[in-house]
Amino acid sequence: MRPPLNQVRICVLALSLVFALIAFLFLLGSYTAQAQGPTTRYVASGGDCGGVIPCYVTIQTAIDTAVTGDTIKVAQGVYTSTAFQVIYISKAITVTGGYVPTDWANSYPVTRPTVIDAENVTRRRAVHVDGTNVAIITLTGLTIQRGWAQADGGGVYIVTGTVVLEDSRVISNTASGRGGGVYVGGGTLFLRRSIIQSNSAAGSGGGVYLSNSLATLTGNTILSNTASYEGGGLYAEGGNWLGVLDGSVTVSDNTFEGNSASVNGGGAYIGRYVGASVLSLNSFLTNTAQYGGGVYLSGGPAIVSGTSFQSNTAFRGGGLYMWASTTTLSDCEFSDNQASEGGAVYVDVWTGDAIITISDNLLHRNWSNYGGALYIASGRLTLSANTILSNTAASSGAGIEINSGIVSATQKLKRVELMVGRASGRVWRHASANE
Repeated sequence: MRPPLNQVRICVLALSLVFALIAFLFLLGSYTAQAQGPTTRYVASGGDCGGVIPCYVTIQTAIDTAVTGDTIKVAQGVYTSTAFQVIYISKAITVTGGYVPTDWANSYPVTRPTVIDAENVTRRRAVHVDGTNVAIITLTGLTIQRGWAQADGGGVYIVTGTVVLEDSRVISNTASGRGGGVYVGGGTLFLRRSIIQSNSAAGSGGGVYLSNSLATLTGNTILSNTASYEGGGLYAEGGNWLGVLDGSVTVSDNTFEGNSASVNGGGAYIGRYVGASVLSLNSFLTNTAQYGGGVYLSGGPAIVSGTSFQSNTAFRGGGLYMWASTTTLSDCEFSDNQASEGGAVYVDVWTGDAIITISDNLLHRNWSNYGGALYIASGRLTLSANTILSNTAASSGAGIEINSGIVSATQKLKRVELMVGRASGRVWRHASANE
């Protein structure tokens, strides 16, 4: 027996109302979640977040649950993993450390260290970041240590995207390739107020390696890093090997100390098609390399200003080696640097239209066999208003040795008070040099 038609209609109407109500509640929940905005998630190694929620035991679990815009606050403690990295991030989120479960309002990463520890396990990085097609990823207040990459990026490995790494410590990481501490393969990096220390790379970039990237380094201490090839503290290169300049690097108010490279750039190597570079208000202390103990500079246009080079050592260019296109060197101090050639600065310009301008610098107490302060192997230079005094050359050119090139000097190079030193000549010119 069939039910009356009216009853059927009533049942259909009731079911329609139920489904409509379910859809409304779903949309309401979605709207409420959006209205609430990003979520703050909490992590404590023991699983006790002091009563706040949501609470997680591992950083990775919190990351996996997070959505764009979320912040993950991590309590002090040591966080490890058995995966290929301790944490993997591919979302536009913020991970910040330095908290305790009783105080989630204030971050003190020095006294409350949040440690991401890869435990020196072979092929385990500490942090892997993939910023492809996402907004800014921020890491702050973290200690990232003991990563061991079989290839690149032992501590932090970044593939494209925009990443902010600030108020952190990246220490004792190793790469059998490039970038012992930090590796950036494209994208944009803001590295701020961090310590990059005791990292090593079998290739280049013991502390930081940048390839085809836009990078700004501000207020960092880059200390005691080593590279078996180039860039003990910092290595930066463009990504185009056809001669097209690419990428840019701004390095401001950093300290590079005690870094070493077997070949070029003990403190920093900046070159190979980097589009433009600016170095200002930095200190390079006791760095060593074969060429450019403090800095090896080549590639695109460069500005070096307000920077101190002290007690750096190299075979050529104790403080600075310039094998670059148009470069301006101004308001810098070079003291107590040593090299066989060019105690403070060595210039060998490889592009015919490049002009090196060296002005308003102080070069004193530097030592070499040839060119106690400055050795000019080749290139077009303009020298003006520099103070060059108390430098020593064991063989020739206590102040400046000019091997080749064209030198335009608005200061009087022969003035003894500017060229006090010990050698067979304050300014020593080879037959191929022009003034």
